[in-house]
Amino acid sequence: MDARVPAGSGDQAAPPTTLLMPFAPPSAPVAGVVQDLRPDAVIASRVWEGLTEAERARLKLQYATQVLRADGYGAIVDVQGVDRSIPGTTAGAHLGGAIAGAAYLDRGLRGGNYSAGGALAATLVGAVIGSAMDRRHQARYQFRYTVRQGDGEMRYVDDFTTTPFRHSPGLCVRVPELTQVGQHVCEQTPESVRQRYLAMEWTPPAAAAEPAPQALGAVVPVVPPAKPVQ
Repeated sequence: MDARVPAGSGDQAAPPTTLLMPFAPPSAPVAGVVQDLRPDAVIASRVWEGLTEAERARLKLQYATQVLRADGYGAIVDVQGVDRSIPGTTAGAHLGGAIAGAAYLDRGLRGGNYSAGGALAATLVGAVIGSAMDRRHQARYQFRYTVRQGDGEMRYVDDFTTTPFRHSPGLCVRVPELTQVGQHVCEQTPESVRQRYLAMEWTPPAAAAEPAPQALGAVVPVVPPAKPVQ
């Protein structure tokens, strides 16, 4: 008589139990980075010093203001350029082709098996192998700019590029980077800054979006709806 293990007996392995782990509580959303949407305002230091404290405060509030030092910008008055490019070489290709052609000719004369097509192919292969010893053309140009700084001093600034294009005399640039800035920066005056940046009345965005606060207990007039025209 077979002995049967009753259900629920300790000798029978219990089925695996799946543990349901609760999900972690959702984390708070990460606040996005607020970008500065204010327009830029580049002002020369000598002009900045000629503005009032109230005008400076308003400029800082309305614009992403950047004050340039007197030796940090200027107008180009002259430019000279020199081509300092390094020419490429082809001696390796010529030498490789000549050696390969001579070797093929010598082998053909000894074995009696020579053809013009084979000689040409050997010369081309030798030229390709020899070209590995050649140097490519490297374009390089040097420009020396004479810049009249914001303080009136003259300054030389050298710039090395791979293209023959250069800045034109009269252009207002940062120094020593030689990057272009607004032409008005080199001709700024306190009055021109007021006309360019402070002529219009400005209302802060928050104040413009929010309704004006009402006094406590103020009576708000109720406008009855218009009667339909019969």
